[in-house]
Amino acid sequence: MISESSVDGKIDTELLKLNERALLLQKEVADLQARLLAIQQAKGFEDSGQMEVLVYDARVVSRTRGQREQYVEINRGALDKVTRGMAVCAGKSILGLVTGEDRHKSLVRLISDPQSRIAAHVYDGKSRIAGGVLSGASRSGLCEVLYVEDRPGLVIKAGQYAVTAGTDGIVPEGLIMGVITNAERSKTSDSWHIVVEPLRPVHAVTEVIVCRRASRPPKKAAPPVEIKKP
Repeated sequence: MISESSVDGKIDTELLKLNERALLLQKEVADLQARLLAIQQAKGFEDSGQMEVLVYDARVVSRTRGQREQYVEINRGALDKVTRGMAVCAGKSILGLVTGEDRHKSLVRLISDPQSRIAAHVYDGKSRIAGGVLSGASRSGLCEVLYVEDRPGLVIKAGQYAVTAGTDGIVPEGLIMGVITNAERSKTSDSWHIVVEPLRPVHAVTEVIVCRRASRPPKKAAPPVEIKKP
């Protein structure tokens, strides 16, 4: 004869298994939704002709977060045509650059790493007002735009934003780096001190894309001009 307590125990075990399965399915749905969003965002930007997406469904598999080093590792590498210098993004927001790749994985230095250096433009609305270099700040998680020289009429303030300049020929132009939270003229030099908060919390993103600047087709040679003899 099967006791009532034994039946209750089996029911509880089955319910636990069902709950665990439901949680796993919820996570899978959330992951698929995140990937779909990344694909939609990247596809819209790719259509502009400025960016070529190499990998749509890369995933962050490990992180190194310290005062001096801020890296993540993604599960895509040389076999996926990922190479050094390529941009790793969440939608249209850049998170970092590939600094090393293996067959199946790559190391990415985040834009908030103090050793990171990416050519940047400062925009006010749709107008570019200054150029410099974005680097990780000493304060963890933030960035700063360096080498912006002051000039008459230049006004940089909170709410403006920094984007990639794309001058290295690899990183696409116009990827959003972050929003300026503080900007002031230096008291000891003719440059600005500009603090930038990344648009995405770089340490919380799990689904990313890998992209590079779209290659431009070679210009077609003009047809030879036919010279008619008089």
